[in-house]
Amino acid sequence: MRNIRKISMIGATFLLAAATGHVMQTVGPSPALDTDYIAPMMPIADWQDRIAPRLPKPMLKPPIARVQLISQTVLRNPPSRNIVRDTGVGMIPTMASAMGDGFAMPRTLPQMNAPESAASPAPGFAEKGASLPDCAPAQLSADASGAGLLRVTLTAPCQRNSEIVLHDGKLMLEGRTDGRGNWSEMLPVLDAQAELTVFAHGERIARNSVSVAGIDRVNRAILISAQGDEMHLNAYENGAGFDEAGHVSIATPRTYDTPKGGYMAQFQTVDGKQVEIYTAPSDLTEVGLELDIALNEDNCGKTVTGSVWNVVGGRAHPETPLEIDLPSCPADGGAVVLSLPGFANQMAANAATQ
Repeated sequence: MRNIRKISMIGATFLLAAATGHVMQTVGPSPALDTDYIAPMMPIADWQDRIAPRLPKPMLKPPIARVQLISQTVLRNPPSRNIVRDTGVGMIPTMASAMGDGFAMPRTLPQMNAPESAASPAPGFAEKGASLPDCAPAQLSADASGAGLLRVTLTAPCQRNSEIVLHDGKLMLEGRTDGRGNWSEMLPVLDAQAELTVFAHGERIARNSVSVAGIDRVNRAILISAQGDEMHLNAYENGAGFDEAGHVSIATPRTYDTPKGGYMAQFQTVDGKQVEIYTAPSDLTEVGLELDIALNEDNCGKTVTGSVWNVVGGRAHPETPLEIDLPSCPADGGAVVLSLPGFANQMAANAATQ
């Protein structure tokens, strides 16, 4: 009878514990997290994930060399008022006329093949049918105006207020004559012998051939890209950093007669291209060149293309095509920055082949 009473009391105790939610616990140290003790209740990985500090997941690297914040690397495209305009050629950007070891030019187009008949020089040539019966034939003259520079002047009475294209064998330069059919511009020359041809309304109206001196006294870097892709050329002279005195870009272009070093020029074309050219004296060898692409909603995630090449000591080096897959836009903006070949190595290559 006494045993039955003990069993009844033990059973009542368990029922009371179950009803009140109390459970018996083993006294002793808590098990380590990596033991099998808690495995039946929760996977170890899930448990550790719950108690671990919340750390941000690592960001995937973009497919381009490096991305920086816009506040550090973005290029500020200058307003058009920073470019002097010659009222005689309408909306074509020009630089002020002066003697110097640089150049300025109107809008430029990438290299295009001119008709074979345009290759041979014929000063003062006038294409048949390009002028009205009572107009004098177009005349094209070119005068040296510094190292690697020509002042090109067109007199075309029959082409008043007309769009013209000047082809120098490397670039296609677009301009517009004034009300008397005149046009003048500083022409950057990339070869010692400049073959100049002028077209108007699809017809060749004049051409000339000129020997150019001094192109070995300047070095140039040329970038061609599509407008809107935000590809820009930057030069850092004598170890300068971004936005310092020796940083030359379209935001701080200088003029071609600057005594400080090199200068930058940017031009647009009617076919959606833009050309940026950095020019420096050949004795300025400590120059770092970079390509910056400011990221925005129009180019993020796109593949942008272009080309870049240098003319060092009067010798054109091979053109490098560009094809860059841009990353997605960072929340606070950014810019892709790529290093470009500088002048020093190419000057050494020139010397080795002499």
